[in-house]
Amino acid sequence: MWRIRIAYKDKGMKDIVTEKTKQSSASLVISREDHAEVFRFSGILNVQSIPPLYLQLDSYLHKSPPGTLCIEAGDLQSCDTAGIALFEWLRQTAHRRQIPVEFRGLQESWKKLLETADQTPLEKTVQAESLEPLAKLGKKTFQIASGFREEIAFVGHLCCALADTLLHPRKFRSQDFWRTCEQVGANGTLIILLLGALFGLILAFSSAMPMKQFGVEIYVADLVAYATIRVLGPFITAVIMAGRTGSAFAAELGTMKINNEIDALQVMALDPVRFLVVPRFAATVLTSPLLVVLMNLAGLIGAGIVVLSLGYPLVTYWNHVQGILDGTDVVVGLCKSLVFGGLVAGIGTLRGLQTGLGPAAVGISTTRAVVSTIIALVVTEGIFSILLYFLEI
Repeated sequence: MWRIRIAYKDKGMKDIVTEKTKQSSASLVISREDHAEVFRFSGILNVQSIPPLYLQLDSYLHKSPPGTLCIEAGDLQSCDTAGIALFEWLRQTAHRRQIPVEFRGLQESWKKLLETADQTPLEKTVQAESLEPLAKLGKKTFQIASGFREEIAFVGHLCCALADTLLHPRKFRSQDFWRTCEQVGANGTLIILLLGALFGLILAFSSAMPMKQFGVEIYVADLVAYATIRVLGPFITAVIMAGRTGSAFAAELGTMKINNEIDALQVMALDPVRFLVVPRFAATVLTSPLLVVLMNLAGLIGAGIVVLSLGYPLVTYWNHVQGILDGTDVVVGLCKSLVFGGLVAGIGTLRGLQTGLGPAAVGISTTRAVVSTIIALVVTEGIFSILLYFLEI
């Protein structure tokens, strides 16, 4: 009951009171007729009158579930969408417990609303939960194949967008390109140098222990230089970029996807791949060789510190590094960095564009981007190792 009181005083100091009363009440009578439980509703079924009825129904259904449920709505004066939702809840609850349900006295308009509320048939849910192992395997295989198809389509779309950018340079968004270069390259310089020096130092100390048994500690320089320039430098740099750059791309594009900004670009006839992915892809691919060079230099410096601590002069260390390396090793490492940079940018942006809905969607996309990138990097490094071995490069 709502009571609105408006009072003011006139010259005679009399109060004028205006009251408006509105009542909303509904009642529920539960009876048993012919081996069936009858729920007879009456009155006005709306948001205000439903809560006590819901508590009564929930308590009754948990204590003594009926064999057959009959819902009698002929005595209802009115019923809004909240009442229809209550009927739908009763129907679903009874269906989960395999209890037959029958509606009586529903008006045509209420029947239409109840049919509209039943958008997801429960039979499909029950069948989905009881899938056989072979059906589950087929469903999972189909999902994996669909994922590969989407990734291949994205690669083709990206290649077309890059070709279009080369043919029409004015369409290239240079501001986003330079901003991404700053984020990927300049902002990541310190961590690249720090981790490169630590990896070089750790690798040198680890290899010096067994070599000391044979008195050839100086060959630590050869081992560290060769492994760093050809393998570890590009690979470690790519892993760091996957954690920094790939996750940032996925989170940024995922947030734009949730905020419908990507849909707005499509409405304005702007290609999201050319508009958002191409600048980030180009910046990451062109910046990764520079980061690899810094990683290699830091790794050699870290290894040099270890060699100097073992009592060897700097010139001896430098001569061993020059003797084990040539231009081919440097080129191989830089070529790997270009491929790794493309993988980091491509997978990160793809996962961002694949972001779903919900509060956890961005976190899921970021995690998928990092994990997928690291797996792709390991597989690609293995392919490079096999090819370089058989090509004797």
